[in-house]
Amino acid sequence: MDEKDYEIPREDLFGILYLINKESPFFRFKTKLQKLILIARIEFKYPFSFSFKPYYYGPYCEEINNVLGLLFLSGLIRTTVEELNDNSIYKYQLTEDGLNLLKSLSNKEEFKSLSRKIDDLWSKFAQKTIREIVDYAKRISGIESITT
Repeated sequence: MDEKDYEIPREDLFGILYLINKESPFFRFKTKLQKLILIARIEFKYPFSFSFKPYYYGPYCEEINNVLGLLFLSGLIRTTVEELNDNSIYKYQLTEDGLNLLKSLSNKEEFKSLSRKIDDLWSKFAQKTIREIVDYAKRISGIESITT
């Protein structure tokens, strides 16, 4: 399978796989992934196609969850959920097929500059707390949390 076999824009597919693969052995927290994608789009000019709306923890995009589900069903990522203090902690990890697809895409010239954008994002935010990332995403997007 190659990137043409998925109904996901190529830049979205590459960006999500590349970002998930930045954190080893797995990428932790769905909220963190959502906010980093938004930050990558706004601050680092990564061409993610996702639109965000206000939600409980700031900017949120349902389509990202749909893409993660598709990547799981396609065998490109593993998803595990842990319960911690009444919260669900989502963990994502590329499968062997996901790693192979990412490697194939990474070798294409068109994705080299995109990988640098994600690398720059990761350099700036890898050590930040989720709270710091959420607050930053809300600040640069102007999208606040909804309140109940």
